[in-house]
Amino acid sequence: MGGREFIMKKQKHNTSSHPPHWLDNFVRWYCTEDYQDEVLGDLHELFERKLETDSIASAKWWYAWNALMFMRLYNLKIIQNRLILKNSSAMWKNYLKISYRHSIKNAPYIAINVVGLGLALACGIFAYVLVEFNLEYNQSFSNTNNIYQIGLQRTKNEGKYEVRSDRSPLTIGEKANNEIAGIENFNRFLRQGDYFSNGDEVFWENIAYADTTFFEFFDVPLLSGDYQTFKYNPLAVYIDQEIAHKYFGNEPAVGKTVYINFQKEKEVIVETGEIKKENILEQAGFEVAGVFDKIPNNTCIKTKILVNIDHYFKYKHIDKSDANSWAMPATFIKLEKDLPFQAIEKHLQQYKAHYNYGAASVWNIQHFNLIPFKAIGANRHNLNDRAFSQYNIDAEPLIIFSVIALLILLVAIFNFTNTAMAFAQKRVREIGIRKVLGGVKVQIIWQFLFENFITCMLALALSLVFATYFMAWIDRTGPPFELVYEGNYSMMGFLIGLLLIVSVISGIYPAFYIGSMKPSPILKGNFKIKGANNFTKILLGIQFGISFIAVFSGIVMFQNVQYLAGLDLGYDNKNVLYVYVDKEDIEPFLHDVKQIPGVDSVLISKSHITDWSKAAKFDYQENEKEVDFLAVNEAYLDLMDVTLLSGTGFYTDAEKGHMETAIINETLAKEFQGENPIGRIVKVDSVEKYVIGVVKDLIFSGYDEQKGTNPMVIIPNNEREGFIVAKALPGQVKAVQEAVKEVWKKYVPYQPYEGRLQADIFGKSVDLGKLFKELFLFLAILSVLLSASGLFALMSLTINRKVKEIGIRKVLGATFKQILVLINKPYIWIVMLAWLIGISLGYLVAFKAFLPRFKYHIDAGATPFIISLIIVLVIATLTMGGKVLAAANANPSDTLRIE
Repeated sequence: MGGREFIMKKQKHNTSSHPPHWLDNFVRWYCTEDYQDEVLGDLHELFERKLETDSIASAKWWYAWNALMFMRLYNLKIIQNRLILKNSSAMWKNYLKISYRHSIKNAPYIAINVVGLGLALACGIFAYVLVEFNLEYNQSFSNTNNIYQIGLQRTKNEGKYEVRSDRSPLTIGEKANNEIAGIENFNRFLRQGDYFSNGDEVFWENIAYADTTFFEFFDVPLLSGDYQTFKYNPLAVYIDQEIAHKYFGNEPAVGKTVYINFQKEKEVIVETGEIKKENILEQAGFEVAGVFDKIPNNTCIKTKILVNIDHYFKYKHIDKSDANSWAMPATFIKLEKDLPFQAIEKHLQQYKAHYNYGAASVWNIQHFNLIPFKAIGANRHNLNDRAFSQYNIDAEPLIIFSVIALLILLVAIFNFTNTAMAFAQKRVREIGIRKVLGGVKVQIIWQFLFENFITCMLALALSLVFATYFMAWIDRTGPPFELVYEGNYSMMGFLIGLLLIVSVISGIYPAFYIGSMKPSPILKGNFKIKGANNFTKILLGIQFGISFIAVFSGIVMFQNVQYLAGLDLGYDNKNVLYVYVDKEDIEPFLHDVKQIPGVDSVLISKSHITDWSKAAKFDYQENEKEVDFLAVNEAYLDLMDVTLLSGTGFYTDAEKGHMETAIINETLAKEFQGENPIGRIVKVDSVEKYVIGVVKDLIFSGYDEQKGTNPMVIIPNNEREGFIVAKALPGQVKAVQEAVKEVWKKYVPYQPYEGRLQADIFGKSVDLGKLFKELFLFLAILSVLLSASGLFALMSLTINRKVKEIGIRKVLGATFKQILVLINKPYIWIVMLAWLIGISLGYLVAFKAFLPRFKYHIDAGATPFIISLIIVLVIATLTMGGKVLAAANANPSDTLRIE
């Protein structure tokens, strides 16, 4: 009896004893169609025979065993398909030729997709760099699991507020190492800016000072030299490869002499007999003992120059045994292996009394705590006194950029999927003929997946180029993160994984859909690829929603940059430059600057408007508060064109007796609660002043957490020390700055030029705004282009599917307008819904996440809402217009005849 007949006969019997259905499905999965009925029939017959002698459970176990035993090489689907793939090399070569011709024929569309996906992948790479920076923070050194940093909580200002710090008392490391069991060693680390020289050139560098145990804690890879020299040679200095090349070019640096010009104060007796302090430089020579490889940016001990910390104590005149020293390094301790740090942390509490003892104590420590080295970055948000200049990136922008990059990548993937489906319409006859000639489903699936993989590879290669240029552009703002390929195995793994994921996700649906096509309806002309379904419409809505977020944010950032560029600073920051000069050089320096062609005016001022200001105590009618403070030359306000709102500028006569004068800003004037402050007597640092004027608020920086300006008081001071402030003629400021640099070299040859253009002070805020603006505009343009190409592909599918319907409607009298509504109506609703969602999320991104980082920023208005809608609607219209008009104007006789 044949297998099929036996199964049919068995099904007629009313019996409850059946073999497991999942085993039948298993057989159908592994067995080729030619043998399925025969194998299943034999298995069911054996099952019935087993039931006659054994229980149903035993028969089922026997059935499972026989199902496995019936697996043979000749009836396995996977083996047969592999043999087909392996033995049909000529057919594969032919398929590749067809794929190549197809790609050449549709090269413009494929190129657009490759470029779009390349840009999206570059965004993904950038997001990964940000995430990698945080995840691998302090992970670049081995054997740091038992290294901890000593942190503390202390009170300040007589207990008024608490300070959480990762700095520590100067002596705590040595004291704990000597007295607490379980601590193997300690290391102190701090960074200080000083003048570094090779004997010819001098530059301001950040120099790290550490104990000689540094290399026992952190295995920095040396390129030349050795670690041991740091222990026995007190004059040893270690530099990284970049510093070595900067100071010595291609010559070997080890053994060369370098110098550090330490700044210090010296007491001198002036002509009047008074004793004053002057800043001088004391030069110390060191020998380069080693050159180390570049330390990654994502570590708290990032340094390029390393020197023994004893030199810091010596040249800064610090008593290293002073428990209350103002020097507050980061202190690391190394614990014995597997020792719980909580026990050591508990022992550290015994030192609170030692550091809090006596009136001279500066600490007021409430608690010591230990921070694992690898967790320092994660703990920095709990600190308001930090030992390091470099920590990990804030989570907020990290999450925003990562989510945006992921969404952009999804948009590009959706486009690939929709475009592949649109192209499939042109290849249905190819698929039908191949299937008639013996092509099997798995071959076609693998071929289309392979084609998609090659396209994604090209996009990935292009993305590496885009990402490199993108990071070079970002480097203008000096970010801590960096793009590194060489030796970065996690990045390599990410790129490989990204390639596989993107190629599979973007190609799996089209490949299986195309592979499942039946040849009969294709060759009869009855087969049509489905148009836009709910899923593809949702994808399109997501694409445009992302576009609206990016466009809205880009418009807001653009408006904010324009706002910052035109902001009234209260003074003129154009054509002004300044430089601080030591008192002994300031008069001849001033004389030489006056001789420079292009200098309009120049003066000496004790204080100057920079990105920081001194503080003073301001007292009016027993109401004391802290205010910003400037002591300036009497002609300073005129040179800087400070806007005077009321009263007068400084004067030198004794009209008000000998009482000193003061000018306040408008923010401080509001403290007088409606009274006219002109003529009022106030105290500045306990000295009575007569208020003679009110000036417009002076804006120093636009990047701050608090919006608005601080109250300020300005007093006259004609001392001949401080800043040289020069105003150049229009268009001459750059030339004047270069000439001032030459004057600097004449009088201060041992220090690099420290002057700045006044426009650069507030310019940092504008530059940061420009960075956000350009970033969001780039994302906006990219997302809009990707969405437009996705819409084009989807419209193509829809119109191709509705060719006959459009033709019939036109024959029955449908107007041009009705045809347009028929085609466009679903997509107009999608775009409008995406606009509502996109602008809502865009508002949150722009006004809640980014603009609050600026001290001065625009408020929400209607402009970005309206412009974003117009931009995307125009692009959508241009994208759909040609295709829709062609379909609406098509001759129905042509379309119906083709159908």
